[in-house]
Amino acid sequence: MKQVEKRLDYYTRAQRLVEIPLLKEEWEKSQEDDKIWWEEKEAARIEMAIKKREYDISTRKRLLRMKDDKDAFVASILSQKEMQHQEEVNRFEKELMRVREERKEAKKQEILKQLTEKRRKEQLAKEAEEKRKEKEEEIRRFKEEKMRSDAEAREAQLKQDARLRAKKKKVPTATLR
Repeated sequence: MKQVEKRLDYYTRAQRLVEIPLLKEEWEKSQEDDKIWWEEKEAARIEMAIKKREYDISTRKRLLRMKDDKDAFVASILSQKEMQHQEEVNRFEKELMRVREERKEAKKQEILKQLTEKRRKEQLAKEAEEKRKEKEEEIRRFKEEKMRSDAEAREAQLKQDARLRAKKKKVPTATLR
């Protein structure tokens, strides 16, 4: 087994010694192929960049010719949008003024209504106060009248009592008057 192992080791080393120059040669050839391939690709990339630049320049020239038309088109659209916006602003302002006027008028009516109601309540209070005063005056007059009539009745009663006493005493009635 050791002998087989030695043979295999010898054989492998011999192969490597023979293969090393071949591998170097293959590596160098691969490097050259890669360099050629890279140079071709770089040349193609540069050529494409030049063509793209030329195309971009021609496109720019075409677009520059259309710039005036584009600017006019954009300006017309912007002016239309500005007009629409201004119309909407005007409509909004008119509506706002209308609503403000309505609110102002409603406020005015509310204040007028409140003043009218306040005056009506004041008038009712004044009338109630006058009725209360009239009633008090009527009660006072009634009391005065009653007091006067009571006083007259008392006086008449006193006179009558005095007459009766005078009759009892037989005092002449002509002197009492």
